[in-house]
Amino acid sequence: MQSDINLSLVYAPSDVYYPDALDCNGNAVKDPSPEPLWTRQTLLGRDRGNLSCMVFRRKLICALPLAIEEIVPVTSWAIARSLLGCTEPLVLPLRNIEFAPEIALANNIMDALIRRLVTWYLDTGLGSIPTSWAWPRLSATQGLQRVRELDARLLENKLCIHPGNASVIAEFVACFSRMALFRPVFKYLLVHYPDTAIGVLRKRSTLVASLCGPWRLLLRGYTKFRKAIRLYT
Repeated sequence: MQSDINLSLVYAPSDVYYPDALDCNGNAVKDPSPEPLWTRQTLLGRDRGNLSCMVFRRKLICALPLAIEEIVPVTSWAIARSLLGCTEPLVLPLRNIEFAPEIALANNIMDALIRRLVTWYLDTGLGSIPTSWAWPRLSATQGLQRVRELDARLLENKLCIHPGNASVIAEFVACFSRMALFRPVFKYLLVHYPDTAIGVLRKRSTLVASLCGPWRLLLRGYTKFRKAIRLYT
């Protein structure tokens, strides 16, 4: 900065280490997450713009539209984000070392982890649906077996289908079932989430998608008929 009067902000990205996660030699373990080449956009997008990694001219702080007295709990984060948003930094190839706080109950890490695992378990048909990048690795037999598991759980009223996972389930059933229209899970989707189900089929076959309208009306009529029978029996 001393050699360039036009340079106002310099950023040296940091490697994050966790003091409560030790390797076999007792040293703090580095954050294993992959890092892209650092630019202003990636720093903002990944929210890794730490104030401790910055060297800047004092005039930049005075020009920031921040009410410092109102952002006390997140002062350093707000200043760092504002500096990166308002000023083009020079990103250095060298790295700082930063230690993350030790895990404690106040971090709510376990609560967040458990909540995400439960959400994933429910949204993937009780674990029946793998992540999409693993679908090509499944054989036709393996995929169909998982579709049958979804059907069985739906018929046992143990499968939770909602707007958040309807698209994933529809994509998976259509991918591994030649006659998706006749699968119990897909029939349920067609009745309750028609736009999602028809949209998935349209990507594969416009002819089959064109049959969804009459088929859906038939399914809805059958569902109402079954409900009426139950009321009178």
